[in-house]
Amino acid sequence: MNATMNTTNKTVTFSNGKTFDVYAKITKAGLRYFYFSGSNGRFMPVSKKDIK
Repeated sequence: MNATMNTTNKTVTFSNGKTFDVYAKITKAGLRYFYFSGSNGRFMPVSKKDIK
């Protein structure tokens, strides 16, 4: 499997006004979307319906 994160040129904006770039990763179950959280220091999953 390809374990690298690929950029999608899309963003996600949360209700607190913070905006993050969205990354995609191909997993066994299919394509998953993530954003990088600087406070947690890791990639966090994000719902496809939240991506703009």
